[in-house]
Amino acid sequence: MIHQQQIKTFTLVNVCAGWLILLMLLSSVSHVFFTIVPVYVPGVLAWLSAFFLLPRLSKVIALQTTILIVISVFCLLFAFYRHGSFNFLTLFNYNIGLISLLAGVSYLKLIALPASESTLSLPKGKKSFLSTLISAHLFSAVINLSALFLFAERIKQKNNLSKPALVLLTRAFSTAAFWSPFFAAMGVAITYAPDASLFQLVIQGVPLAIVAALVTYWQVVKVDNNGIENFQGYPVGIKSFFIPLLLVLGVFVIHALYPNTSVVLIIAALAIFLTLIITNIRYKPKQAIAKFNGHTINALPKMSSELILFLSAGLLSFSVATLLTTFDQPLPIVDFEYLHAILLLLIIILLSVFGLHPVISISVSGVILAPFDINHNVLGLIYLSSWALGMIISPLSGLNVSVANHYSLSFKQIISWHYRYVIIMYMFTCLLLWLLMI
Repeated sequence: MIHQQQIKTFTLVNVCAGWLILLMLLSSVSHVFFTIVPVYVPGVLAWLSAFFLLPRLSKVIALQTTILIVISVFCLLFAFYRHGSFNFLTLFNYNIGLISLLAGVSYLKLIALPASESTLSLPKGKKSFLSTLISAHLFSAVINLSALFLFAERIKQKNNLSKPALVLLTRAFSTAAFWSPFFAAMGVAITYAPDASLFQLVIQGVPLAIVAALVTYWQVVKVDNNGIENFQGYPVGIKSFFIPLLLVLGVFVIHALYPNTSVVLIIAALAIFLTLIITNIRYKPKQAIAKFNGHTINALPKMSSELILFLSAGLLSFSVATLLTTFDQPLPIVDFEYLHAILLLLIIILLSVFGLHPVISISVSGVILAPFDINHNVLGLIYLSSWALGMIISPLSGLNVSVANHYSLSFKQIISWHYRYVIIMYMFTCLLLWLLMI
């Protein structure tokens, strides 16, 4: 009886949290079309859903969240002491677009997963490795972590998940943060570098993703060469790329037509809109509704860690921003120069190594740097690159925690596989920053 009551309570929490997140998403997206809904409503719904999801938090995320809230309260008390001005309604705007992006993109799993292509032949060895690396990267760019585990399980059916396979999949996923409009990294970059051009950020990030793929190929095939000749990947047909390409094209077209509309909300709106259309084309109405509802009450509550962490980071940003208004010049610098850029990138990556999520570092630095005259395309590149490199080396990133738990790996193993890669990519990113800033 007690067990049944626990299941019912858990299900009720899922339903409430899932639908609150969906309502948050819909109310956020509604601002793309009209402004009837007050701007603070999505934030209120997000914080309500967080209340329901608190019991689901891991100890690590709960500790990080607690620390962020304590620091935020301290900043607010200090701001009050310094006679700062408070507008608490603006709190409900911080990181809400980013959370809406995550929620909207999560529905793409219903339509964008690559179909099984068992009839396709894929050569073994180096060609198979490179082909799978590219395919996994492109699908990760749209459906995020789901793509990694989909490819992992299908590769596992053919051969054991060796070091080359896991390096391939984790790098394929993380490097999408350099450029993908559907990644949380892009949402954060656009939020805290609001004058950046989406097209420019993508153009800057794609070369880094290509370099990252070449570095990965060189490290695995030329340096380690650990059983690569027998590596057999996962074949993906050309037709499977139709929806990912349609999504990317749709984002750029809509953004070109409505340049003043939030890019983050355009992406979230397009993701949910296409999901509704394509599920109703592929399935009967009842099946489509069942799939959509199932995702809402099962998958959306699994965002609990991201949701609460991003809300807490937003609270910290609000608190820091409020405190900074009480100072005339919060930083002893006049211009944001190349040295500052590469130091900021290095600091965010190093903080990630010690477990601080990039969203926290970016949120705080974004608020601090807001008053300065900075090229936001450069700032956006710093944020995207720090996310891409920070997540692959951090022992507490969602990527590494998930991979370690699923495939019985130690954090020492994961970091030892990637630290040389991070150093190399940091140098290439510094080179690109230099080219942009000279």
